[in-house]
Amino acid sequence: MINLKLNGATPIVGGARLIALADRITKIGTLARFTSAARHGVSRKAEAEAWCDASTCIQLLRVCAHQNQPSLGRPLDNHIDPDHLSDLNRRILKKTFRQARKLQQRLALDY
Repeated sequence: MINLKLNGATPIVGGARLIALADRITKIGTLARFTSAARHGVSRKAEAEAWCDASTCIQLLRVCAHQNQPSLGRPLDNHIDPDHLSDLNRRILKKTFRQARKLQQRLALDY
């Protein structure tokens, strides 16, 4: 089981917050912060778009999991079993986590 919030959303949201604080970006929200960072030259546009896509994918997978959990008799949580995802969603999840790692690596280099 993978905790999407802990292992996916938190590093991405935290990265956006750190970038915003370090570069005095006043936007609120992860996507707005990444977009603003690209606009101000803090990150490359393609890089910011990839981080936005990763954030959106994580949130979408969380919402889908929440939608299915009650019918399975499970309480709402942020855990998914990758073995129960379609091949496409599993590949998307892998690429999304790869982007989260790239963001964390970038933060480690810059800050």
